[in-house]
Amino acid sequence: MTRTTVLPLRRRLAALTTVLLVAVACSSGGTSAGTVPITEPAGTAPATSSSAPTSTSGTSSATAATSSTTARKHTVVELEQALEAEISPGIAGPGRARCKASGTLSDWQPVLCFYEPDTSAEFGGIHVSMLDNGRYNWGLGECCAGSPWAEQYPKGLLCRDLLLPPPDSSFQPDSDHLTYALAVYYWLSEGRPDRMDADRNGRPCETVYPAAEVDAFWSSVKTL
Repeated sequence: MTRTTVLPLRRRLAALTTVLLVAVACSSGGTSAGTVPITEPAGTAPATSSSAPTSTSGTSSATAATSSTTARKHTVVELEQALEAEISPGIAGPGRARCKASGTLSDWQPVLCFYEPDTSAEFGGIHVSMLDNGRYNWGLGECCAGSPWAEQYPKGLLCRDLLLPPPDSSFQPDSDHLTYALAVYYWLSEGRPDRMDADRNGRPCETVYPAAEVDAFWSSVKTL
């Protein structure tokens, strides 16, 4: 009697334990089977601790100094002093050179100057042809070199026209045209036109004037 009562009780306890275990397993929802990975929301860029490098090449190139060498500028006062040093000793005696210009000289500039001797001796106009880099040469008009003045010739002429007497003048046969020095001055006054320097070598009228006169001018060029 006692044995038949105990055995069914044990079976019921075992069945109840099984039911409880199954209930616990179902309530867990399977989360114990693995870990669900955590994902970031779509469109979110991963955070980085490094910042974009800053380029300094643009700054350095913008602030880099550009060095350029330019020729020293010369002044009219320097030219007047140079003319006095040339003319005073043996040409006209002591005196003063005065130019119809002021300030700084430019390359390829014609400058009309005069010399005022201490004596009453006549001295014609000095037609200075400023070349480049302070180089220059000059010629005298009318009284001292037997040549008309470049200003007596109209604009737009050719080199061959400068070998003729200027309009409305009565010069002697030996002084009826511009010297080569004044032809260069005329060329500068016209703005160095190609019509007077076809090969553009900076020496106008060299095929029209006598070679000896052309060579004498360029071989005697001076520098301030």
